[in-house]
Amino acid sequence: MRMVMKVTKRPLIKPRDVVNRLSKVDVLIGIPQEANAREDGGPIGNAALLMLHTVGSPVQNIPPRPTIQPTIAKHKRFITDKLKSAMSEYSKTGNDGKLRALGMYISSQVKEFINDPGNGLTPNSPRTIHRKGSALPLVDTGELRNSITYVIRKR
Repeated sequence: MRMVMKVTKRPLIKPRDVVNRLSKVDVLIGIPQEANAREDGGPIGNAALLMLHTVGSPVQNIPPRPTIQPTIAKHKRFITDKLKSAMSEYSKTGNDGKLRALGMYISSQVKEFINDPGNGLTPNSPRTIHRKGSALPLVDTGELRNSITYVIRKR
């Protein structure tokens, strides 16, 4: 009886290669340069406006109203699980589809947070409510909210 043994080579996943690949990709949530310009042509762009609202401005009597950080905190467990899966796939295949899906999910949740009247943000002052006709903080025309998105940055 004759025995035949076939040897096949499987490429090994090298830890250094995985670390290098993972250290060269970021999922960024916010307002990219392309979405920064305001339709009204104002002197401040959407990204600067979001930052101003995030940290507040005592000089302009604007209280801090962060949106991205509380959204991530609220969905931390889900985001962590999905990020692990996405990074695993990306490290093995280079496919960023799950990273893109995660970016889309987080940016949509930030928009929902802004639209939620129970989001816990400091309410508008009576003067602001009278001027814009709404008590919902951060929403006037919706331009700022709608400019929030994600970017996959590969370095």
